[in-house]
Amino acid sequence: MISATSDFALETAACLWEAVLAMRDYRGVDADCIARGAAIQNAFGTLGTAAVRLLVIGWTPVVDAAWARIGSDYQFCFDWDFVPAWIIDNVDWSDPSAPRLAQNSASRQSFLIQIPMQLSAIVRTGDGLTSAQHLAGLLLQSIECVDQPAPDEAVAAAIPSFSLVRASAAITLNPIFEED
Repeated sequence: MISATSDFALETAACLWEAVLAMRDYRGVDADCIARGAAIQNAFGTLGTAAVRLLVIGWTPVVDAAWARIGSDYQFCFDWDFVPAWIIDNVDWSDPSAPRLAQNSASRQSFLIQIPMQLSAIVRTGDGLTSAQHLAGLLLQSIECVDQPAPDEAVAAAIPSFSLVRASAAITLNPIFEED
């Protein structure tokens, strides 16, 4: 059974997606709306519909939190007024490969999120443990490079070390996150 909170999150995600599609397909004469629609269309072309949809759905908790702060005093409706206004005020579409929450957003908040994870990778090498350790280091460096934030974001990748565990003929790499 879906809870009321889950229902609201699903509705928020649907409202976000509807608003983005409406903005992308805008056919009026307002220059700002036309430019925004073109930027959104570029993101769809660059990333693909599925990737944009997942990105947009990811804004759900932020929108729900913003609504929780002002919803009881908001004069208009959530779906056709608040959500589109939130997107206009908070999403930067200027980079079609990475639409993101705008830096100057008044509702932008920072969070330290620690996600326990285990990365398993099979490293096959005939050169033994030293070679596997070297390959593991290269793999983790690759992950850190892909996960690097934009230069203006105060976020740091956190894969300082790893452990090696022999599992039959393969080696499993387990990132270890340091505790503060």
